[in-house]
Amino acid sequence: MDRELVLAVLMLITAGPILLWEAHRSRRAVAASDVDALTERACWLALWRPLRSAAVVCVTLLGWALIEPDHAERVPVVLFVLALPFAGIAIRALVRAAWAARPVRVSTAAATGLVSPRVVVSRRYWSALDRSVRGAVKAHERAHVRHRDPLRFWLAQVATDLQWPVLGAESRLMTWRHAVEIARDDEARLQGVDGADLAAGILAALDRDPPRTRCAYPTIVGDAAFLVHRVQRLLNPLPHSPARPSPSTPRVRIMLILLCALGCGAAFGEAVVSACLAFLS
Repeated sequence: MDRELVLAVLMLITAGPILLWEAHRSRRAVAASDVDALTERACWLALWRPLRSAAVVCVTLLGWALIEPDHAERVPVVLFVLALPFAGIAIRALVRAAWAARPVRVSTAAATGLVSPRVVVSRRYWSALDRSVRGAVKAHERAHVRHRDPLRFWLAQVATDLQWPVLGAESRLMTWRHAVEIARDDEARLQGVDGADLAAGILAALDRDPPRTRCAYPTIVGDAAFLVHRVQRLLNPLPHSPARPSPSTPRVRIMLILLCALGCGAAFGEAVVSACLAFLS
């Protein structure tokens, strides 16, 4: 049987259940007012935490595939049947990812572009703003561009869709998105932007871009669930410890773990996979 087909089936039936189980264990709802006590980094890591074990399993199997001949062992039919639900989840996530990456028409102000992010502003919306409000809106969206938030929004949505139908995954996504908006608001205010001007820009955008629960890219309005809390926060003085830009994730540690998993798969994967397939045949 083709090695790539065997690899796909093994990934689905091993990483799929692990991912859903970890997503179920990690579910926790966070109120809008509680996000202020969290950092954007903490919310980002919580979003990806359920995928850690599944990623290690996938990389381990990839290590096995690197040394496996083109024609691998035959997979029992029962494994194809067990893989179908997880294949459906993966296909759904890919379709939604392609849909979210399509070009969009911006009716207010937003940061768009997965590869080369930029600020896009509607002329009608821009002409309705005062000069100080324009500066506040642009400072907020430029903060999104500096942190490459359009790409991060897209990746976060893909990670969440892979955890479907666990409800806690969507809650973690919304919590992180709100934390991002708070961090970018605070970053703009640290640069001298008046919170009232930024709040005015958000309210002016409501007539042209009604608040939505889901959006594939960062807009000035943001998510509906946190809009009231966000505007109220902007009208209050800047906190003594505002949300700071998040440091980078521990990429070196992650890469070391994945390299170890790849090596273990290459060294021991053949024996383990052959034994498992022989047992199920």
